[in-house]
Amino acid sequence: MKANDLDSDLWLEVADDPPSMPITKDYLKDNDPLKPFAPEKTITDQQRQLIKQWIMSGAEAGPTYREVYQAVLVPECLVCHSGAKPAGNYDFSTYEKTMASGKVIAKDLANSDFWLEVADDPPSMPITKDSLKADDPLKVLAPTKTITDKQRQLIRKWIEAGAHS
Repeated sequence: MKANDLDSDLWLEVADDPPSMPITKDYLKDNDPLKPFAPEKTITDQQRQLIKQWIMSGAEAGPTYREVYQAVLVPECLVCHSGAKPAGNYDFSTYEKTMASGKVIAKDLANSDFWLEVADDPPSMPITKDSLKADDPLKVLAPTKTITDKQRQLIRKWIEAGAHS
C-alpha cells in the first residue's frame, strides 16, 4: 500500500457499505475452518473513517497479522497452536493472543522467537510429520512439509514493520 492511496486494497475492501472485509461469520459456510475465527459483525463507520484517515496521513506499509494469519498461521501453525490446550501454551489464533504469547517482539527479529524458529534452513517450526515418531498423536495433524521461503519472508517483513494487526 502506498501512502495517501485510496486505491489501495485495504481501502477498497472497507469503503463499500457494507464493507467486503472483514468477512463475518454470517458470510461463511458452517464447515469453513475460518468460521470460528471470523468476527460477528463488520467494521463500523467510525472504524472505516479511521482507516481512511490513517491511509491519507501516510499509512505505514507492511504486512498485517491478517496476511500472516491467512498465509502462514492457518495452513502451518494453528493445528497445534490454538484451541483449549495450544502446544507450548502459545496460541496464535488471534492477534491479541499471538502478541501476548511473547513469541513476537515488534521490530525486533533477534528477540522474536517466532522468527527465530522459522529463520533456520530448514526451520525448527512447524514440526512436520517426518520429524515425529509413528505413535505421536500430533503426527496425524502435522503438516507434511515445512514453510516456504515466501511464508518465512512474510513473517520477517511483518515483524520488522512493527507486527501490526
